[in-house]
Amino acid sequence: MHEKLKELTEKIYQEGVTKANEEAEKIIAEAKKKSEEIVKSAHKEAEKMQKEARQKAEELRKNTESELRIAFRQAMSALKQEIEKMILTRTVDEPVEEAFRSGEFVNRLIITMAEKWDPEQSENGLIVLVPEEKQKETEKYLKENVPQLLKKGLKIQPSSSLMNGFEIKPEKAGFKISITDKDLEAYLREYFRPGLRKMLFEGENGQDG
Repeated sequence: MHEKLKELTEKIYQEGVTKANEEAEKIIAEAKKKSEEIVKSAHKEAEKMQKEARQKAEELRKNTESELRIAFRQAMSALKQEIEKMILTRTVDEPVEEAFRSGEFVNRLIITMAEKWDPEQSENGLIVLVPEEKQKETEKYLKENVPQLLKKGLKIQPSSSLMNGFEIKPEKAGFKISITDKDLEAYLREYFRPGLRKMLFEGENGQDG
C-alpha cells in the first residue's frame, strides 16, 4: 500500500512537472514570437520613417531649387527692368528735359507744327498755348523768324497750367495737341521700349535656369 501511494505520488509529481515544463515552453515560445513580431514591426516602422524622411528631404530639395530658380529669375527680371529704366532715363528723359529747357528747341517745334498743320484746319487760325513766362519770348522769336505764320493767324496765348512745352489747337475746334517734355518722353519711351526689351529680355522665356 505504501509503495502504491509512493508510485501514485511520483506519477502525479512527474505529470505536474511535465505539464509545467510544457506550459513554460509554450509561454517562452509565445514571448519569443511576440518579441520577434515587435522587432519586425519596429524594423518596418523604422524603414517607413526613413523612407518618409528621404521623401521629405527630396521634396524640400526640389522646392528649394524651384524657389531659388524663381527668385533668381525675378531678380534678373527686376535688374533688367531697372537697366531698361536707367537706359530710357539717360537716352530719352534727360535729353528731352534738357531740350525743353531750351527756348529755341521749343520754338522750332512750334514752327514745325504750325507749318505742317492741315491747311483745311489752319484756315481758321491756330492758337499756341505756352507757359505764361514764355509768351513774350515765343512771340519775339516767331516775329523775327517766321512773321508770315503770325500774319496767317497764328496766335500765342499764355497758359497757367503749362510748366514747359506748348499746346496747339485750331482756333474754332474743340481739340488740342499737347507737346510737353512728359508727352515727348512718353512717346519716345514707347518707341524705343520694344527694341530695348528685345535686347534685354530676348531668350528669357523658356529658360530652365
